[in-house]
Amino acid sequence: MLRRSSSSVRFRSLIRGLTAVAALTCAATVTAPAEAVPSFTLDRATIGGGLRFGSEDLNLGLGVRGGYTLSQGIYIGGLIDYWFGEDDEDEVGFARVESSYSAWDFFGVIGYDAGITNTITIRPFGGFGFVHTEWEVCGGALGIGGCSDDDETDPGAILGGEALFEIGTSLHVGPELRIMIFEDTAVAIGGNIGGTF
Repeated sequence: MLRRSSSSVRFRSLIRGLTAVAALTCAATVTAPAEAVPSFTLDRATIGGGLRFGSEDLNLGLGVRGGYTLSQGIYIGGLIDYWFGEDDEDEVGFARVESSYSAWDFFGVIGYDAGITNTITIRPFGGFGFVHTEWEVCGGALGIGGCSDDDETDPGAILGGEALFEIGTSLHVGPELRIMIFEDTAVAIGGNIGGTF
């Protein structure tokens, strides 16, 4: 019962956050001057990938993202990441315990590409998907022991933003920051390099 209520609180917080991002995006679009710089991603597909680092024991990860930006600046895409997690080893007296944890995620996202200059675009985004976690615990003492493992897939939501810096006719680089809400709430930062087609 307690878990269900905390999940509903997180879900309500996510909806409020996504609503705030949508409102800010609409406000920025309405108040943008007529001479606003168009994003270099308009009517183009973008794909990129790179390293990530996440809280809540996700630690180092690798990810790929891709999508298409419509002429109105609306971005539709998806992302997938693999998180290496952590490995721990503890000894208590004669007992030894080893544990490992890893995860991967997949999210469909929608965002808005706002041109800051001819070569810089800011993209706030949000979306839904799932996060799959896996863990194994092995323990033993005096030559007797065993292992147990388990995995879990949870629905999740994502809210974040990234910057894209065009460094050639079809190359871009940039950082990203995101909040992922699933069984836990994790903050992740990362950097991407990719192409625009």
